[in-house]
Amino acid sequence: MTAEEYIRAKLESGDLTAHDIAELTEAFQMQNALKADGKPGDTTKGRVQELLLYYANDSYPPTTPPVDVR
Repeated sequence: MTAEEYIRAKLESGDLTAHDIAELTEAFQMQNALKADGKPGDTTKGRVQELLLYYANDSYPPTTPPVDVR
């Protein structure tokens, strides 16, 4: 099961609440030196997309993720 499938299953089952999602988003933002407000804005979504592309096109485990230069 991929991370996306896992999250989708959690959302559909009701196990992942809006509060949980905000906390996960804020944690992701903090780990990626983004504005940690728990709201997925354009910069956060862009960083998520960069990481998804990086991990999809690389062998696992990856060496180093791309660096955010914004």
